[in-house]
Amino acid sequence: ILPVMLREYDTSIHKKLHKIAVYLGLSNKFDTPATSAERVISWIEDLNKYFNIPKNIDDIKYADIEDLAKLADKEANPLYPVPVLMNSRELELIYLKLMNN
Repeated sequence: ILPVMLREYDTSIHKKLHKIAVYLGLSNKFDTPATSAERVISWIEDLNKYFNIPKNIDDIKYADIEDLAKLADKEANPLYPVPVLMNSRELELIYLKLMNN
């Protein structure tokens, strides 16, 4: 789910992903943070493909998404080391993206 989450975090993580991209040799310090972020996310997607890590989670059922999102939202904590805390509705959209259609 990492590529999906990184895209959801959007600009809030571009600077950090830029540093990672430079470290990995995917970008140079003059590339924009947005360009570097996309390169890191694409690199992770390529790794997932190489290691046969699926893009979707087969066990997510549409009927469960609302409950899953509410539980995830309830578990969220302002002290979590994540760039963005999401509400139930935003989490539902993540589950929909991860669901195998």
